[in-house]
Amino acid sequence: MFIVQVAADIFGNKLNFELSFGSRPTLSELSKSIETSFSTEISNTRPDSVPPHTFHIAKIKIYDEEKNKWVDLLGEAQLVDYCQLYAFQPENAWHKESQKAIPPAARPPQPATPQRSAAAASGSRALTATSSAVAPYTGGRGEASGARRYGATPTAASGALVPKLSADASPEEKVRVVFSEFDTKGTRSIDMEDFRNGFRNMGLDFSSATVEDLFERGDLNRDGRISYSEFERFARLYPIMTDCIFFRSKAFWEEEQLRKDIQGERDAYERAEVTVEQSTRALDTAESDVVVAQSSVRHADEELRDRTDRMRELAKDVDDARKEKDRALRDKKDREGVLTDAREREKEARRELQDMARDCDKLDRRAAALGSDAAAADDKVRQLQKALEEAKRAADRAHQAAEQAVAEADLAKEREKDAALEADAITRDVPKAEEGVRLADRNVAAAEQALKDLDNIGKDLGREADEAARRRDAGEKAVAEAKEKVTVRVREVETARSSLLERERVVKHKEAELEDHRRQRELVTQHERTLIEQELRLREQRDSLEQRETKLMSEASNFLTNMRQNVTGRSYSRDPSAF
Repeated sequence: MFIVQVAADIFGNKLNFELSFGSRPTLSELSKSIETSFSTEISNTRPDSVPPHTFHIAKIKIYDEEKNKWVDLLGEAQLVDYCQLYAFQPENAWHKESQKAIPPAARPPQPATPQRSAAAASGSRALTATSSAVAPYTGGRGEASGARRYGATPTAASGALVPKLSADASPEEKVRVVFSEFDTKGTRSIDMEDFRNGFRNMGLDFSSATVEDLFERGDLNRDGRISYSEFERFARLYPIMTDCIFFRSKAFWEEEQLRKDIQGERDAYERAEVTVEQSTRALDTAESDVVVAQSSVRHADEELRDRTDRMRELAKDVDDARKEKDRALRDKKDREGVLTDAREREKEARRELQDMARDCDKLDRRAAALGSDAAAADDKVRQLQKALEEAKRAADRAHQAAEQAVAEADLAKEREKDAALEADAITRDVPKAEEGVRLADRNVAAAEQALKDLDNIGKDLGREADEAARRRDAGEKAVAEAKEKVTVRVREVETARSSLLERERVVKHKEAELEDHRRQRELVTQHERTLIEQELRLREQRDSLEQRETKLMSEASNFLTNMRQNVTGRSYSRDPSAF
């Protein structure tokens, strides 16, 4: 597995992705993977004001650890495992490079679903940098190791992702993990302080002399820092120590995961308690709603019965009003008949009065004529003295006739006066009859208005009765719904209580598992300490043996050199007599 870290600027935010390859990639493979990953990030976090576009590489820089600076990436030969790159894209209206800290490396994003989160839609990614340097590189991988201390208890609110460390990890992966435990500052190198703190954080309390000796063994170029390549050699020198630190780191993350699981279960337990409490309150509320709904139904029934009784009474009042109207109409007709009779009688009396007036005139004329006849008779008596007796008798008869005519005239006048009085009485009765007719009209109008009012009241009562019936039906429906809610709330309470018991059981199981893990870790830690001490002693013995071997080899070399010199300087005679 070949890992490359690539950082870039996306919408003013520095992002750092960890790209994995099966082997060292070519520049084309690397460029394609970078553009695909950051194009996906742009698609996921693009603000609405920015048009859709993809990520294009203008140039790539790589951080050279030996030169401690950024250089242009010219070929794949410059790539090393776990190197840091920075990809520049052409500047445009929605992209400008900014000088910000590079965050820890994370896995590249997956294509966004149709429902993007609000945070993604805003076009920002909440990442916290772990270094004070600015782009294009600040060093470090993952989260700062300084935040992870062996045996420390993580908080429940921690949002750090717990890495999954496999027990079957390759030696290279183990070296990377152990190196990250020492590289707390994210500088891709380890100084003496990092080295000492790393052992202390891993629970290995070596003496200062031992730490300094180990640091000297790792710092090959004696620059006061151990680079990643130097640490790889150091790990090969001390494989047992490297494995112990790796497994301690793994155990720490497993314990942290267990703590997070326990805290999560505790949070779930608390949420379940809150849910039970809320469900209980909701159940009480639902039961109260049932009582209120039943009370509303009873009130609606009473109101409906009251409206029904009032409608019955109103129906009786309407019948009475209609009868009263009929009586008023009949009375009006009677009064109109009386008025008509009075008017006819008035007309008849006036005709009789006119006839009597004419008769009186005739009688007056006759009386005047008879008076003239009597005067003529008197003159005739004086002139004619003949037939005195006949004249006197005629005069007497004339006087009698005149008196009778006067009496008849007086009687006619009396009759005329009586007729006038009767006509006046009839005339006075006509307004009374007319007033009676008008009163009858008013009574009829009042009866009709009362009938209309009763009809309107009946309609209002009908509407009120319908409304009361609807309220009663709604109340009955509300009662049924409230009872259904009570049933649902009861089930929710039972479910929440079951969940509460299950969460409590899981918490106890996790706590027991964590305690067992701690006990096992304590036992393993004792064995690890023994193995590390043995490895250190063996390394010292090996170094001592190597030094002795070097010394012996040097002495042997010197001895052989001296022997050669002695052999070369000595002369031998071939004459046997010389012996």
